[in-house]
Parts: sequence; structure tokens; C-alpha cells
Amino acid sequence: MESVETDEQDGGDDAATKDAKEPCVYSGEAFAIPAPESRPRISRTPYAPAHDGIFSYSSIAEASHGSDVVRNLAARHFVSADESEAQQLFTLSLIETDEGGETRGFERGWHEADLVAATADEDDGAWAYRKAPCADSDKATDLGTAFHRLAQYAVVTRGYSSLAKPSAERISFMARACKLDEAQVGRLNEALDRWFASDIANKMREFDDLRAEVSFFLQLPVEGSENPAFLEGEIDLFGLSDDGRRAMVVDYKTGGRADETEGELAEKHVLQAACYALAIMKQGIGSVEAVFVRVERPRADAFDQPQCVRYRFESEDIAELAQAITATYASQ
Repeated sequence: MESVETDEQDGGDDAATKDAKEPCVYSGEAFAIPAPESRPRISRTPYAPAHDGIFSYSSIAEASHGSDVVRNLAARHFVSADESEAQQLFTLSLIETDEGGETRGFERGWHEADLVAATADEDDGAWAYRKAPCADSDKATDLGTAFHRLAQYAVVTRGYSSLAKPSAERISFMARACKLDEAQVGRLNEALDRWFASDIANKMREFDDLRAEVSFFLQLPVEGSENPAFLEGEIDLFGLSDDGRRAMVVDYKTGGRADETEGELAEKHVLQAACYALAIMKQGIGSVEAVFVRVERPRADAFDQPQCVRYRFESEDIAELAQAITATYASQ
């Protein structure tokens, strides 16, 4: 094979390496350095899209308390409320003996925060809008969140089988996720037992079209304003009849007081029921039965059954419901 000779000065590899090692010499001439592109500082405020004109039941609930709107709705659409079994909050007494043989007693009872959590309603449906982990300072809503998610899981995973209480492992996982303490885990299991064994749960099982956490977004005109309002929300449990003309909705309530009267309960949940009924009947469904199931409040005549508050609406009520809801929204 014929060899080929190269001249190092003709720009070979050695020449290139030699040139690369020679230092650069600054000529002293002025040169420009481009200014960095101006960039806005990253906001530390959590993103919150504009919500003007958009509202949910929970945002108008306080404005509705004791109003003529609520009283009139209850008078027309309230059906019944079961009596609640009174439950005593217990105190556990413990006795210790010290080294001297003297005994001293102390009580480990309900703290004030526990009393509030055991008797206060969860925030009406607001759990569904929280994107952060469910644990917060309000343990009533923590327990409500755990219950709602487990009830939703039971619907989503039921397939063709019956609606059944989730497994102990699933309940334990949700309790840890919501950071429930031992007492609250006990309350959660008792509420789940009561719900899944209830007459109303058996009735909901009859619907082939059964859905959990059904969201809605409904435009409503506001009197005296050129801009409409938009009602949003989520229905805990929705069942639709085979002919598509009748719907039944369930809203779960944890907490609650045992001493609330029928009249108080009739007004307490009627505006929320009206919001759900309006959203449903606007889709062409003729009638809606709304049942608010107080899963921690047993019925007076059956401890394994939850106290239920019932309402009924028909399609001819649509105009009345829209006016009542928008009037409450405008009164804020």
C-alpha cells in the first residue's frame, strides 16, 4: 500500500492543537455585553382563576339562614325528617396508684374541639373543591372527606355487584390519608356501617344508572344585572330511573346535633336541595327526590339506620327555584 506523507504546517492535527494552546490577547477595544432578558419574578401566590359570577351552595348558605326564601322553599318542598336518637358523649375515668399507695383519678374525656367536631356539620360539599391534602384544623370536615371518598369508591368499583362497604384495608388507608385519630376512625366505621346497611342505600342500589360525585355548572340570570351568574356544585350520589324521568339524589352529612327539630332540619338543607334539583331538572328530568343522610345520627326507632331529611321537586318548580337561588346570591 502506498504511504501518504503530510506536512505539519498544512493544518494537520498537531498544528490545530498548537494553535488552540496559544493564549488570546485582549486588544483593548470596547465591546458590548447584551443585557439579560427581563423576566418577571415567579409569584408565590397559589394560582386561583377568576371566579367572579360563579358560586356554589356553600358560598350562599350563610346568607340564606333564617330568610323568607328558605322558609318558603321548606314550606313547599319539605317531605319529612326522621327523629334522631340522642347519644351521650362519654368520659373515661382512669385510676392510678402511686408508689405511696395513694390513688389518684383523672379523666380522659372529650376536648372542646372534639365536641365541636362531633356535633358540627361538615362544610356542605366543600370537600370536593379542595385540592390540598384533606387534613386540616377542622376534624369534622376531615372525617367528612374520608367518608365521601370511601362512599364514592364503593360506587365507582361496584360494577355489577351490590353497593358494599369498602374493605378494612381501604378504610385504613383513607383514615391515614386524612390523618384521623383513633376516635375518628371509630366514628368513620360506624357511619359507614350505618350508611351501607340503610334503607336508603338499598333503594339507591336499585338504580342501574348510579353515579358518585356528579358535577354541574348552570347559568342563571340575575335580576337587575346584565351579567349572568353560574351555579356550580357536585352531587354526592345520583340515581336516574330507567325512563330518564325521575332522579333521586343523596347528600351525606357527617356530624350534626341530635337535638335539631324537624322544622330546623327542614330549613337547614332545603336551599342545597333546591340547587341540586334545579341543576337536574334543567336537563329535562321531570322530578327529583333529594335525601340528606345524616350518617352519624341514628334514627330514634332504629339505631342501625341514619336520620334522613327528604325533599321533593317537580319540573313546574324550576322558575321558583331559580328565583330563590339567584335572590339569595344577589343578597350577599
